[in-house]
Amino acid sequence: MPVHFVGVIALLLAAGGLCGTLLYVTSQRRRELGIRMAIGAAARRVQVDVLTWGLSLGAAGVAIGVPSAIFVGRFLRSWLWEVSPTDPTAFIGGSVVLSGAAAIASWLPAYRASRTDPSKC
Repeated sequence: MPVHFVGVIALLLAAGGLCGTLLYVTSQRRRELGIRMAIGAAARRVQVDVLTWGLSLGAAGVAIGVPSAIFVGRFLRSWLWEVSPTDPTAFIGGSVVLSGAAAIASWLPAYRASRTDPSKC
């Protein structure tokens, strides 16, 4: 099995987990979001708030993951092929891809939150 395939599967699992978590949390906050919209919050503002929360979760994951990967990479040096354990290109590329995945995974919950009907909360 190619290594790229395993990386794509891991990325899809991470994005799916983030999207599922955000969908669950926004469904739990449905009443709050409905009240905010009932007292005058624009749908766009609610969408930005949920999207910002999702992106902050992605940023926290990158902030924890990069130092952890550097630390663990020293011990896995013999298992790495054609890349050093501290390759900046791999870390920057991975961080950008995971941040993009977090943005895409955050879009659906943000969209659904902005469509909350205040009268049904």
